[in-house]
Amino acid sequence: MIADLRASYARYPADRGIGELVTELLGTSPQFAEMWQEHEVATRHPIVKRVDHPLTGPLEFECRVLHIPETGQRLIVYCAAPGSPTQAAFRRLARPIPAPAYWAHETTLEGSG
Repeated sequence: MIADLRASYARYPADRGIGELVTELLGTSPQFAEMWQEHEVATRHPIVKRVDHPLTGPLEFECRVLHIPETGQRLIVYCAAPGSPTQAAFRRLARPIPAPAYWAHETTLEGSG
């Protein structure tokens, strides 16, 4: 967590809020000050999310958090690994579903009348 804060501190040097937080923690927490002096910088590694989908069964995604420096916003992206069962399930879900036969029959009857 300290390494994440240090990464934000480096990414947004003009952000007064981050600077004030670091200053306050340095002055009030000897443990924080000791960890801050280690100069570790990190960003989060991918996180795996699992979902039990009602049609396909279990799906597994890699979750990545992308930082947008200009705005301070984060974009969370869920990706299926190439060649994975999750990617195959998504391809099956993306196929068009044919209309039931009675819908096609109703459309033909309405158009002929």
